[in-house]
Amino acid sequence: MRFLTTLCLLLIGQFALGQTVSPGKGVGELTLGMTVDDVTWVLGFEGKKISYDDYLTASVRANPKSLPETKIDFDYCLDYVFIMTLPVEKVFVKDEKVVMIQLSSFPDYNKILCEDIQTDDGVKFFQDAQILDGHYAEGVKGPAALHSNLNNVFYYNKGVAFGLDNDKIRAMYIFNPQ
Repeated sequence: MRFLTTLCLLLIGQFALGQTVSPGKGVGELTLGMTVDDVTWVLGFEGKKISYDDYLTASVRANPKSLPETKIDFDYCLDYVFIMTLPVEKVFVKDEKVVMIQLSSFPDYNKILCEDIQTDDGVKFFQDAQILDGHYAEGVKGPAALHSNLNNVFYYNKGVAFGLDNDKIRAMYIFNPQ
């Protein structure tokens, strides 16, 4: 049993090792524009479907339209937990095509998966938020969602956003540049 557990951890680590977030494109085999069926194939199972209205109701403290992600038009999102190969939290869908991918270093088991993930230009999870100043122009800041302490900074022209917790990068969003 110990051997099997070790083997699984090694295989998972090999898959996650070196995954690159390409702003405006995707991460690994998960890309913008792919169908929901393709997402299921890549991630290995279907996520829990959450309607646009339910997402907004569950996410905000005040005005739902104050969330920066509402600028990315979507019909629903697929919520994922316990993926052992890629730290995907949500996949946002419009007309049955992926329009935004959210990666997260929460919960704790995702921390290991996130250690080797970085953007094309070297921005990594757990880095200080100041690193963003050297890579991107000023972003659009949004309020923290109800269920999180993250403050999101969207770089619409680059197709990427970052979720910050205590000034550390803890989430990444990938979408088509606006």
